[in-house]
Amino acid sequence: MRRALIVNSYYRIGMRDIDARDAGAGSAILSTVQQATLGLGPALLGSLFLALADSGSGITAMTGTLGMEMAMMLLLVTLAVCYRHHLHAERIIPGK
Repeated sequence: MRRALIVNSYYRIGMRDIDARDAGAGSAILSTVQQATLGLGPALLGSLFLALADSGSGITAMTGTLGMEMAMMLLLVTLAVCYRHHLHAERIIPGK
């Protein structure tokens, strides 16, 4: 249920500024990014969890993995906000 709400918002936000003539390419890029992250995310976080579980307890491994996931989400949100600010700044500069 939660993932369905997130993915719907992801496509709506990602396709918002795409021209109609570029909608097919934009959708393909979003699908590719989604598939890559759905494959790489669990692999990377699973590897981190197993590495931490080998060297410590399960609680340490879970805490470290969730901490890394939160740090990655924070980085993505920061990058998205900065990029959005950059796009907005380009639109309001006269002569561009």
